Amino acid sequence: MSTTCDFQFELWDAESDGAQIGATQSINSVAVQEGLFAVTLNGGGEFGPNAFSGAARWLEISVRCPQDALFTILAPRQALTASPYAITSASANGLRGHPVGDAQPAEGQVLGWDGTQWLPQTLPTDIATTALLEGSITTARPGELWVGPLVTVTTTVSQRITMSASVSVATLSDTATLLLLLCYLPEGSSQGAAAQFIQEVEVSPSQSLLPAATTITPGPGTWLVGICLQNTDNTGAQQLELRNNGFVHGWVMVTN
Repeated sequence: MSTTCDFQFELWDAESDGAQIGATQSINSVAVQEGLFAVTLNGGGEFGPNAFSGAARWLEISVRCPQDALFTILAPRQALTASPYAITSASANGLRGHPVGDAQPAEGQVLGWDGTQWLPQTLPTDIATTALLEGSITTARPGELWVGPLVTVTTTVSQRITMSASVSVATLSDTATLLLLLCYLPEGSSQGAAAQFIQEVEVSPSQSLLPAATTITPGPGTWLVGICLQNTDNTGAQQLELRNNGFVHGWVMVTN
């Protein structure tokens, strides 16, 4: 037998009594064939934004067909079991037993572990293997010399910039002691770079491969980030010329 009936659907938090979740959804003129029908529920968010949080839910259905004056509740309520109710899995709010933060990810970000929780992070930006910039280091503080390519990154208030690189440096003549630094300055600026100390190194005419890794929290802004060197000779008596066949390679990334 075929007919057309009106339906009402309500979501509840208990098999009987309990509290209704959201509003009643009415769907009229539904085709019923031998007692079977198909409808789409909650398409307009009738049950509310928090209807399916993982807690148990029951669906109450009322029907009114052409011969009926009033709606009839179909008892009992239908439990929404695991098969149709796969909204929140057991691991959706954590990964490998660890919490996932509430921060909204930006386009292109991925989840990364910050030591206490999983948070959106920007993938590392490779520093292509690039010849060192030529130049002289004459004084220290100020007197930084940028020795590799600059990477542009954008950070919010609490985000950090993490850098890992290898720097190959050699001098033309004298051996000298230098400070290896992570330098950063606002995008569009050509001076006023801030610096994060990495290590004190000795550089000689033979090639020196220097590991460089550090993390800074510069505050909100768009930054030019790269490796720079300082001469530890504050008197300026020693002018150090770098050979131009060195290189810098590694990566820079933004973390929460």
